[in-house]
Amino acid sequence: MNSHHLSFIKNYKMSKTTNKNIYGKCLLNKKNLKIFFCRKDITFDLITKIEKNACLDLSLKRKQEFIHSRSYSRIILSDIFRLDPLLVPLNAPLGKQPKLPKNFGYLSFSHCVDALVVVWSNENVGIDIERNDRKIDFNLISRKVLTDKEFSNLSSLNFTDKCLKFIEIWVLKEALIKRNNGRILRDIRNWEFNNKKNLAINYSSSTKVKVKKIEYKNYFIGIASNVI
Repeated sequence: MNSHHLSFIKNYKMSKTTNKNIYGKCLLNKKNLKIFFCRKDITFDLITKIEKNACLDLSLKRKQEFIHSRSYSRIILSDIFRLDPLLVPLNAPLGKQPKLPKNFGYLSFSHCVDALVVVWSNENVGIDIERNDRKIDFNLISRKVLTDKEFSNLSSLNFTDKCLKFIEIWVLKEALIKRNNGRILRDIRNWEFNNKKNLAINYSSSTKVKVKKIEYKNYFIGIASNVI
């Protein structure tokens, strides 16, 4: 048990007596769907030896993101299942969707420049986060992401509102792709939304998934799950 681990256990026990969340903000806390937000300036190092070896050759930024997301996920799951963080059976290889054993539910996480979100559910789930002030080249990437109908719906908006709406659509589509283990370039334009029903429809695969957008501070968060 290393010093980071000992420090966490000490702080975790203290947080239980003071009723203070030491690892960020719980944005949604339901029995079957829990969403957590954490700034990247809150750091932990609670990863396994296998995970440490997996990130040895990464750039400093990617290594920090790898350690942060796995550590944070372990802390959350340790609280849900009352396990030591390093005993949480998380399988989250680099570049792949995290997996949990049967009866442990489903996990998804997402980074943006200065924050991380993690969602846990007992049903398949995906999540994505972006800052709402992210600079984008709407004219360059919109046609690669938006369907013809979506593009047309945004045509009457000014440039600032177009960019905001684009980011909203992006986080929802990213969440859907993560939930369905898809690929961005192949699948992102296959999804369209029925906003009245908070429903996304993939006409290529005849799949329907419930979606939800959360606005928190300067962030848009997209969640895709049929338990919403």
